[in-house]
Parts: sequence; C-alpha cells; structure tokens
Amino acid sequence: MSPTSSTTGFLYDRLLNSLFEASRGRHQLREREELKALFSSAAEFSNTEIKQVLEAARADVDVLCDVTPNLRGVQLSCRATDILEATIVGRGETLVPVQAANVQPFGPALIGLAADIWPYISDMGTIQSEGIRDQQTGSLTNLGTHVADRLMEQFNARFADAELKRKRDRDFQEAVAPGESKESTLRDYRLSGVIWTLDEELIDIRAKVKWQGRVVATRSVRVARATVPEALRAVTGTRAEFYEAVGEAVVSARLDREAATRAARNLARARVIAQAVGVSGPTTTEVTDEADAATLIQFLSYGIPRNERSTPIPTGGDRNRVAVSVKAQVVPVGSAAAPAISASLNKPIYRAMEPIAIEVTSPVTAHLGIFAWGADNMVVRVYPNAAVTDVVIEPDRPVSFPLPGEQVTIRSAPMPVAGNREDHEAFIVVAAATPINFRGMAEAAGGTLDETLQFAVPAPQFLSALGKSDLRRTRVLFLPYQVRK
Repeated sequence: MSPTSSTTGFLYDRLLNSLFEASRGRHQLREREELKALFSSAAEFSNTEIKQVLEAARADVDVLCDVTPNLRGVQLSCRATDILEATIVGRGETLVPVQAANVQPFGPALIGLAADIWPYISDMGTIQSEGIRDQQTGSLTNLGTHVADRLMEQFNARFADAELKRKRDRDFQEAVAPGESKESTLRDYRLSGVIWTLDEELIDIRAKVKWQGRVVATRSVRVARATVPEALRAVTGTRAEFYEAVGEAVVSARLDREAATRAARNLARARVIAQAVGVSGPTTTEVTDEADAATLIQFLSYGIPRNERSTPIPTGGDRNRVAVSVKAQVVPVGSAAAPAISASLNKPIYRAMEPIAIEVTSPVTAHLGIFAWGADNMVVRVYPNAAVTDVVIEPDRPVSFPLPGEQVTIRSAPMPVAGNREDHEAFIVVAAATPINFRGMAEAAGGTLDETLQFAVPAPQFLSALGKSDLRRTRVLFLPYQVRK
C-alpha cells in the first residue's frame, strides 16, 4: 500500500501513526520514498549488495498491506517481513470503516477514473495495458477488456494534448533562446487493475499504473451495475458442471518458481470454489508469499473440487510471474446435517520440530479424520492411523490431539530445500455424522519427515477422494500455521 489515492492515503497515515504508537519510540519508521536505494517491496530485493544497503538505511522489516473494497469500508490486511531472512514475522487485518465513494454511471465513471490518474502520469511517453481482471475468476473478461480500452483511449487523448503543449513550449523556448530548449524526459507506464463485485447492484473498478514495476497511482470508482452495458455484465450465481479460474503468483525470494506455481494454483482453485458456491472470491489478487497461499486453502471449507485440471498459461514474457488456470467440478460442503465442530491449534507459529497440539469440539457425536496439508501441496493422514483406527468425539467433550496416552508427537519442519527458512501449512479436520473412508483419502504419515514426504499424495488426489463422500453431512475445517527454523 502506498499513498497514491485519497482512501489509501488516509489509511497510510493512520497505519503509520498506529505503528508509531505501538512501537512507543523503540523503532524507526521509514517510508520507501526515503530509501532511494530500495525498491517497492522486499519481493524485488535481488541486489547482491542489498545487505549493506539495508544496514546503512537501518531497514530490517518490510510492512506490506493490501486494501480490499467492502460495502462497509475497506479490509486492510498487512504482513511484516524480515527483509534479509525473507520470513514473515507478523500478520494482521481489520475492517476500516470508510465513507463509500459516490456511486457513478459506468461511462462517466471511467472518464473520471482516467482524469484522477492522469496527474500522476502526465510525463507519459507510452502506456501498455496488462488488462483489468475480474477478481472472482482472475480472468480478463469482456467487461475488463472494455474498461482497459476506454482508459487507454483517455490516456492517449491526454497524451496527445500534452505532446502538443510540449511542442509549443519548445518552439517558444527556441524562439526566445535558440539552442537551449531541452527534450522532456518521458516514461513508459503499464496499466492494470481489478474489478470487484460488491453485491448484485455495485461493482468497484480499481486501476493501477506502474513505472518500472513501482506503483505510481491507484484509483478506484464504484459503479452501478445497472449502468453497465448488458453485453458486458458477467453472469453470476449460475450453476455449471465445470468452473474455471486463473491464479497468478510472483516469483521472488519468498516464492521460488515451483512454490509460486503451487500458490497460483491455490488462488485459481479458491476462485473456482467461490464461483461454484456463490461466495465472495479471495481478497488476494496475486500471491506474493506462502502465507497467502496457505490462507487460500481455507476456501475448501465451502466446497471440494473434483476432477481438477490445471494448466500453466503465458504471462506475457514476465519471468518473475507465473499463472495457472484451474478447471474443476465442485461439491458444496456442509448442511444442517453436518456436525458443527470447532477446532484450533495451540499456537499459530511453530519452530521446526516443536510439538503441535490440536483441539476439537463438537455439539454432536462425530467421526473425525485429520490430515496435514504441506507447503508442497501434498497431503498425509494423521488420524485415523494404525494405533487409533476410529476417532469418535462425543457431544461437548473437547478432545486434544495427540490423544492422551498416545506415544506420539505431532511435529513439522520447513521443506528440506536449500535456503528455505519457513513454510506455511495447514491441518484439515474432517468431521462426519457417520463413518466415512478416511483411509482412502490419503496415506498415513510416516515416523520420520522423509517417510512422510514419501507417503504424501498430491492435493488434487486427496480432494477428489474427499469429494466422493457425502459432503452434505460433512464439515471441513482448515487450520493454517507457520513453521520456521
């Protein structure tokens, strides 16, 4: 988040003030504009001398925030990252009440949006469009294409006027002082953006302009859906045998290419589920770290994909970005007949091989299966196992795992990959009113990390097996956690 719009500027100031108050003077807070040697985020720190630069600037932690539009305000989600270690040291989110912008008709809204952005890019030489994507699907829809085309038309028209003015100024300068006129330094910009569906009547169009990868302007406008040409309106709430969506992730020190591909697939899968069951899509527009990727699997609490197919798609030559398309059927999870269980971990962050405890409570008798979802999108079964063949919990009697008397300890550790210091994983608690075949969903965890990695099954295989159960009588909860060295 940077102060490039009235709303984000307001939030930016409040966030800085809050950090200062929480710090009580123990830390120095620096804006990126003060650190000319640094780029716009820790994801771009690739300079071999970055350690010396950071030490000189006394920059240790990078705080990044995402702003999500909401009918009641905006959702502010922030994470703090140790820059040199590339590990997440803190996360937080809150709903900030903000007076909603006036709802505008579609056509005038786009003209106003371009006018608001132009002062930040008036030195434009060229501008290219990366497209305005639909947040629910991650796709370039007809509506997004139309919005991008209209904004580009506005920018190019303003560029033509600015170029004419620059020519007149040069001619005047040449007449007054021959040989002393100078050519203006112009920049090449890139346009992107997202369209959010707030409800059946409102959409939020958010446009972003970058120069050399740095955001220079962000503006948004709320539009009455009824004013959008009918041919451009997305069809929502319909049922289809297969749903399809796209996810993107950024390759960086936080996500290598393989991890970024898994993360992009998680985002696309979450969008597929959101379409199928009619809930709001993920707030993440692109995945930049494993924490976001792990959070996305919580959408599986709404529905389970079956017959999932994923395909890598081109990213326009951008080697620091990956994109994946996912197509799948979705089986909704839960109903009034499903056990209304609650589950929690004893803490959100663990050191490598630190014992992990899980507590589960149910208002009714329920049969449980507990699975571990790894950072590599591989799944193993924790319960039932060879020693505990059936896990049944009774009404209102909390149960802790490992079970009392078990001679086992549940542990985790970052994937054994060179340079990997943290992973974001999750436990999956499946509760059914009647016994189901938990053993057929995944192999049991091994006695060692190497054995567990060997026995693990791919997430799509686990999900397809889970999807064959009677999910109307089943509750699925995801408990994400962070493990670090």
